[in-house]
Amino acid sequence: MQSTAVRQCNQTFHTPRGQITLQGLISEQDVFHEVITGGGGIYTGAQGCAAFERLGPGDDAPFRVVIHLVKDSDLKRALPIEWACPLEF
Repeated sequence: MQSTAVRQCNQTFHTPRGQITLQGLISEQDVFHEVITGGGGIYTGAQGCAAFERLGPGDDAPFRVVIHLVKDSDLKRALPIEWACPLEF
């Protein structure tokens, strides 16, 4: 059986209008998801999820991050926000 290392990751994205905080379990995969655990500024009480996708080969390749913020209890009304950024684990 092959073992895979898994890490718990906590991140905060700083924007001009506030912060978005994420948390999740990640492995060495090129695609993974995290949940939004809160935020500050206009994102106070934020809910939703984020999708991470590695944009190239190698550990130093940047990730495309798409954050889906839930405006209300209707998940169909999510507002996507997108970044491409390097992540250090």
